[in-house]
Amino acid sequence: MKSLVGHPAYANFGPLSCIVTEQGQVEGPFERALKACKDYNPQVPPIVITTTKTFEFLLEKLMQHEKQRFEVFVDEGLPAIRQESFSPGNKGDFLKYLTRDEEGFASPAPGKKEILEWVARSQAKLKGQNLEHLAVTAFKNICELVVSGNYDVVVTETDKSIEALGLLSPEPLKDFKAVTLIVAIFERTLLPILWEKRHGIEFEEFPKQEGLFDAHVVKGPLMTIWHVLHEGDLPSLRNLQRNYETGEANEQDEGLQVITKAAQFIEAHFKGREYCWAANDNFKNEQGILTGIEMPVQSEGMDGYKQCDGVASLDCINPQPWVKNRLKALLELEDDHLYELWRFSNTYQTVGRCSLRVRDKNQPIDVVVVSSSCAKLLSELFVGSQVAGQLGDLPRLSGLTPKEKAQAKHGNAYAPADHSAYSKYKNRLENKGLPVLDKEDWFEQIRKQNKKKHG
Repeated sequence: MKSLVGHPAYANFGPLSCIVTEQGQVEGPFERALKACKDYNPQVPPIVITTTKTFEFLLEKLMQHEKQRFEVFVDEGLPAIRQESFSPGNKGDFLKYLTRDEEGFASPAPGKKEILEWVARSQAKLKGQNLEHLAVTAFKNICELVVSGNYDVVVTETDKSIEALGLLSPEPLKDFKAVTLIVAIFERTLLPILWEKRHGIEFEEFPKQEGLFDAHVVKGPLMTIWHVLHEGDLPSLRNLQRNYETGEANEQDEGLQVITKAAQFIEAHFKGREYCWAANDNFKNEQGILTGIEMPVQSEGMDGYKQCDGVASLDCINPQPWVKNRLKALLELEDDHLYELWRFSNTYQTVGRCSLRVRDKNQPIDVVVVSSSCAKLLSELFVGSQVAGQLGDLPRLSGLTPKEKAQAKHGNAYAPADHSAYSKYKNRLENKGLPVLDKEDWFEQIRKQNKKKHG
């Protein structure tokens, strides 16, 4: 857990006084939440808001002095990135309502903000104004981002499409008395890097976390971690959908895909034991190979699988190429570091649904993930865990990764901090017009030496 502003004090609030949900009320959740905040009595227990959209509405609508009354605790509720892409017949009909600066950050064009608000929230007002063509879901989503003020929105035009990337802004949160973000493996997600690099935000450890149960330490010695892809193969949908015999991409027969062969290995491994698993929606398990309990890909917050001492995470969530390229340019990240930040937290959430959640259970825990890189990251987090290696004998699918090239050249692989340090080094020298070492030589000549000097 990370505290963004100040050190919020804990208190025994007792029963909750206001739960803002979307069921059983005539008045909408947005209106009820706003009224609850404006009428709030600090002598009664806290307000609980159960949807991200409702909280984002409050960020936009609450006045500065109203925000200053509240300490906010956000549990896994603020996505760092929102993305939208569509290909209208005439891009100019949509882009003329936006103004973009040199970096591509968008705002309403002069005199057009009201129209963007209609598109975002009141599309009935477009009728009779010769604006009905703007009532497109993708453009509505972009308008919501632009007019809310909660996101910095980068809009890019290609030959055929309009692409928008919404980057969560810390500005609407700064007026609260305190903000605590409760996020699994926060340091290995995009949000801290986004806010540190773009806004200069610094994070500190939550002051009350000392003495809390640490599953990384307590459960680590119980864990054995396997991976199904060959050492170094990337955890991507493209690789999982290859033909497992020939390695050819885009195999249409699920029965011949890499993921199906991996499923066979997993089922044999857990034979006679209860386990849970998750995979991307395009894997239908049509042959019924996996007999464990299926979980949804987005499994955070779920508590119904904790009886399982085995879990398999076959999901691969990677950014689309245009999203990757935009984030690389904005945040100065290397490919492998960006992919790691993007997908690992989802794997971690899937793994965390099993008996890792049960404090007093001490049975051995078997974990299967897609790649060796995921296995290594998990083992670094769970102290005392063991990486058992590849489960099954899937063949090599791809060439050497950047990490493997570094390891082959210098006997080292990169840690997350190495990626960040190299990006800073590269940016610093490029700004000065000086030559830049490639990552392998930088790691050997500069990074390793600095580590020795500083212990």
